[in-house]
Amino acid sequence: MDYSYLVSFVKMLFALAIVLGIMLGAVYVLKRIMRHTAPGGGAEGPIAVLATRYLGPKSSIMMLEVTGRILIVGVTANGINLLTEIDDQSAVERIRAERMSQNRLGAAALAVPGQYRAAMESVMAAIGKRRKK
Repeated sequence: MDYSYLVSFVKMLFALAIVLGIMLGAVYVLKRIMRHTAPGGGAEGPIAVLATRYLGPKSSIMMLEVTGRILIVGVTANGINLLTEIDDQSAVERIRAERMSQNRLGAAALAVPGQYRAAMESVMAAIGKRRKK
């Protein structure tokens, strides 16, 4: 491989890394802004979407928690209809417990980049050892 091609390739990879970094930073900032400016945004608001099941094009069923009550609504292109309200207290507690466990799993997914970094460092160390031979 010619030296000039190698230099050009490294410059291209560096530029790509910068562009991807800017894009990821923009997405992060936009998500933070949207979370704070969306009406009723976030899990702290009075309305929380617990689950959504899509039935077909432009139709779904949603489970919502509205001021402590759990509602099941049907959503279509023509409107939103209340299907039922879950009144059974044991069912409500099970749903809330499942939601809390899913939130914990979501927090555990944030640890993945650290695992990725450790794996990449071990691969780079192995490559370094191989080059020294």
